[in-house]
Amino acid sequence: MFDLAQSGNLDFLIGESAGYLAAQVNENGMFHYGRHPCFDRPIDHYNTLRHASSTYALCEAYELLQSDDLRVAIDRSLRRIAKNLVKYSKGPGGVAAFLMDTGKEVKLGGNAVAILACCKFFEVTGDKTVLELARRLGNGILSMQRTDGSFGHILDADTLTLKQDFRTVYYDGEAAFGLMRLYGATGDVRWLDAARSAVDYFIAKDYWQYNDHWLGYCINELSRHHTDPKYIAFGIRNVRDYLPFIRERITTFPTLLELCCATRLLVQRSLQDASLVPVIDTLDLDRFRAAMEHRAQYLTNGFFFPEVAMHFRNPASVTGSFFIRHHGFRVRIDDVEHYLSGLIAYRSYLKERDSFIDLCDQQKRRLADSTVRHARWSTTYITDLLQGAEWLRPPTSALELNGVSTFAPSFRADDIVFARHPDDRFGIPYKELEEKQIVPRLAIVSHNDGASVDADSVLRVPDMRAALIALAKDARRSFNGPVIGVTGSAGKTSVTSMIAHCLGAVGKVHATRFSANMVRGLAWNLCCTPTDAQYCVLEMAIGQMQENTRLARPDVAVFTNIHPAHLVHHKNTGTIAEKKARIFSAMPDDGVAILNRDMNEYEIVEAAAKARGLKIVTYGWSDASDIFPTSPDPTATEVTLSVMGEHHVVPIPGAGRYAVENTMAVSALASVLGQPIAPVLGRLTTFAKDIGRGQIVELATTGRPAKILDHSYNANPASMRAALNELIATPCNGKRMAILGDMAELGEESRAQHDALISLLKETSLDVVYLVGEELKASLFSDGDDGRFKILDLEDFGTILSEQVSPGDVILVKGSNSTGLFQRLSKFRRP
Repeated sequence: MFDLAQSGNLDFLIGESAGYLAAQVNENGMFHYGRHPCFDRPIDHYNTLRHASSTYALCEAYELLQSDDLRVAIDRSLRRIAKNLVKYSKGPGGVAAFLMDTGKEVKLGGNAVAILACCKFFEVTGDKTVLELARRLGNGILSMQRTDGSFGHILDADTLTLKQDFRTVYYDGEAAFGLMRLYGATGDVRWLDAARSAVDYFIAKDYWQYNDHWLGYCINELSRHHTDPKYIAFGIRNVRDYLPFIRERITTFPTLLELCCATRLLVQRSLQDASLVPVIDTLDLDRFRAAMEHRAQYLTNGFFFPEVAMHFRNPASVTGSFFIRHHGFRVRIDDVEHYLSGLIAYRSYLKERDSFIDLCDQQKRRLADSTVRHARWSTTYITDLLQGAEWLRPPTSALELNGVSTFAPSFRADDIVFARHPDDRFGIPYKELEEKQIVPRLAIVSHNDGASVDADSVLRVPDMRAALIALAKDARRSFNGPVIGVTGSAGKTSVTSMIAHCLGAVGKVHATRFSANMVRGLAWNLCCTPTDAQYCVLEMAIGQMQENTRLARPDVAVFTNIHPAHLVHHKNTGTIAEKKARIFSAMPDDGVAILNRDMNEYEIVEAAAKARGLKIVTYGWSDASDIFPTSPDPTATEVTLSVMGEHHVVPIPGAGRYAVENTMAVSALASVLGQPIAPVLGRLTTFAKDIGRGQIVELATTGRPAKILDHSYNANPASMRAALNELIATPCNGKRMAILGDMAELGEESRAQHDALISLLKETSLDVVYLVGEELKASLFSDGDDGRFKILDLEDFGTILSEQVSPGDVILVKGSNSTGLFQRLSKFRRP
């Protein structure tokens, strides 16, 4: 293996590829654009954007190598840009320059990378003559920027009027990065202001989901001048959930290394500011480092070593270059450019690798220290608490225990384990404990044969459920912070997670794990609440609500909505409202009910809260609510809310109307708890949705990845509408598709609700809809197919995602758990 860590190997790749790229510059300053080495055939088209960006990479290489050949090539290329490839135009901001491309186009990204080449040339040579061209190119970019910070992407070359509003997110990142480098070279604050305006727009529109390397470069450069946490959080999120893709991408994809190296600089700089450490700690630095180092080493698979080039028609024409294997070993100047830039940045990392490893180790210790807490129970206390308990294997010394585990995936080292006999209704089966080598400090069993369980100690109780409830009640009694209960027909899991994430800005939070929201799950979650937690946030289901609320005794209840769901059990929405409103029955006299003012059956819920004497705080879309948007826009990703009469601009995690409603619910809670809105809600910029409940799954394609909106965990009419609303509002460069399954437990309303869904789908602009399940199939056939609908056999689910999806597509996957979509999607989710 050609090991990059071995002395001289990395410098060899950089020197060879830089020399190759320089050799492609003709005497007239134009590049030999590329070739197909299998046939020794040149690529006969040209792209001036790539001409400029390749020149930028040559300038980076010249800084390191100081080669005369590189300098000659750079001089020729820059002269060609200034004299032949740029069109000048006078405007109100002075002379503007525009990089001209084939097809009579001016590309935003072309101006940007030409600025990068000029500024890098000035940086490494001190030659200021290129800065005037850079300023004029900057004026050209400003003429393409709107007041909201966004850019028009393509101009008509003849008229310099807008030809295409959007083409690729690359252009946006390039433009903002170019403006930042222009600010660094000239000190003119208008470039900085324009870049910040652009980045604010990127944040508002969730551009992190594109995981673009140019955005990484831009944010790193901006962080040198502004350490606003929202910029740092955006830069971290741009890479955080992308690590599995970076680690496992089969093709070399060199821009992934550029993304990592830019983010590495952002991380190291930010960790010097103690206030930014919590933002950085949302990224697992050790996993990040491993992904970056693997990607760098993997790039060697794309280098034309002589031993590889010898198998092609004209080895001398490609030796020392980099290729794109999945494009027939194509060699093009921009391919070589991205490999070269990434490896040069990686070389800088290797010089500081030891210090970065130290930062990784510091993070591990920091996060480990944050989990230290006092024990909740001693073994002596437990035997006093659990009536009728008898030791089958007493402990040899006093034990301190902090939680409970009732199924294997939840086990933690200091948990009490409920070990399951075949007659028991819950717990970890004896055999599973053995197979998974789980050896708890204390196992609670219900039968004498539980003495065979491998544990430090074994305690038999007469009633497993009663023992769990007793432990939960004790945990609740000892918890001094506010308990927040969240209920509703749709969105309660997301709202629970959002609340927990946001309250993390002001204290330690425990929240519902594994969506366990019925009595036994609620009890288990209470038992697992750390003794030093300051907030406890519990999702509470309608089933057994009376017992749920007696157990949790919430101080604040957040009520998201009432919709037709589980009608097979609860008849109608009025009955659902009455049963869910039982959450108020065990709340304290000074408790607070936070209610969605626009929900169905609001009057029933409000009456129940008033009957209990609770304070009521409402949120909704009109100013009749205590919290409402001042300029409601269901597609916005940042919104101004009036919160108890004060205006706050807050981010929205996701797209669509329901995302705004969830954000209002969190804002209401922050206000009720007396916490500052800005820092608490600001945490939403780093909020990651749960698996199956809105998480974005990257799907590899032959080009840029497609995105799956994973809402596959469950579905009812309301959550289905919310997910479709999000799909329509999500930025998309390809097709919008949906794979939808039946909605279960709707009782007599099932057919009517599925008919309504089909009607709703026909009103949307979706390109194709795949339907899974007999209910949706029947509704489609009764209403007529307009050509976009396809019946999908679940066995073909993987084939659709593998063969029918193109780069830039956005695909919604949603259905009730019983449809199997959640399970089928599991192989596409990355760990």
